[in-house]
Parts: sequence; structure tokens; C-alpha cells
Amino acid sequence: MYRNTCCSDRYVAVIVGNVLIFNMYLPCVGTVGTPDRQSIIDQLFLEIHDCMSRYGNHYIIIGGDFNTDLGKHNQTSSAINQFVDDNALYRCDSSFGFRDKQCTYYNKAQGSGSTIYYFLITEFDSFAGRLCHSC
Repeated sequence: MYRNTCCSDRYVAVIVGNVLIFNMYLPCVGTVGTPDRQSIIDQLFLEIHDCMSRYGNHYIIIGGDFNTDLGKHNQTSSAINQFVDDNALYRCDSSFGFRDKQCTYYNKAQGSGSTIYYFLITEFDSFAGRLCHSC
């Protein structure tokens, strides 16, 4: 059984057991009708932080299309990485010891790819170990 807890046009959060799960879609660079991408992202993470605060005794999973490569240095990636640090979250793409970076988006026509989809989790040792033990 799950319960919808928080949502907007950019994310939805549900509780399953003692896990608060967010699915999000961040605006991409140059999105028409998005005059200030960073303001939208900053507001979104304030809302997510508020929701996380209301359910402080839950494990957290945040996943989705971040529309930025968190390994690159830009305003959006820096803000998201700061949110990760401030909230003691772990990036699943860099916390499991993967040696090679894997693309989550690939454009065959252009022959290029990037990593824009991510999962962030709390309490890596206790939660992720149990969650991913059978992976």
C-alpha cells in the first residue's frame, strides 16, 4: 500500500512502508516557457526538502530526470550536489563503486550521450545494502 504525500507539476512523492519516494522531472536548458530554469529548480528542491522534513523518520529515494550531468560544473549541477551534501544523500551512480560512467541518455544520430537520470538515497550502509543486496 502506498500514500501520495507531496506533489507538483515537476515531482510526486509517495510513501511505501517507511520509504519516501520522489519521482522528479527537472526542466532542461532552453525549455520554452521556462524563463529562469535555476529558480524553478531551487524552488523544487525547497519543496522536496520541506516534504523530507515532514517525514524525517523515513528512508528517502529521489529519482528521475535531472536534465543535467551532476559530474559537470555548472550552476544547476552545483546546486543539486549541494542539496545532496546538505541532506546526507548518496548518489547511486557513484556510491556502488562503478568504474566506468554509464550514459543514461544516448543520441545515436549525434553519437553522443550523457548522464541525466539519477537516484539519490539516504543511509547508504543500512538502506542501500539491504535494498541492493540482490542486485
